[in-house]
Amino acid sequence: MNMEVKCMELKNTKRIRPIPYNSEDRAFLENVGRKIHHLRIERKLTQNELAEMAGLHKNFICIVEKGTQNPSLL
Repeated sequence: MNMEVKCMELKNTKRIRPIPYNSEDRAFLENVGRKIHHLRIERKLTQNELAEMAGLHKNFICIVEKGTQNPSLL
């Protein structure tokens, strides 16, 4: 399934809402998220530290680890 997004204009900002994933995609994202979480903990990094190292926002790291966001893997 291709990742498609819809943008909503709200007071000069864009919100991206992913289209729901099928069960295989969701399982894949959850598995990747668990692996990222495990490796981060193994290396004794906080989400803030990993986010800074990757040039991402801490909240993005959180939702990737939960498997609710596609970090351009699919």
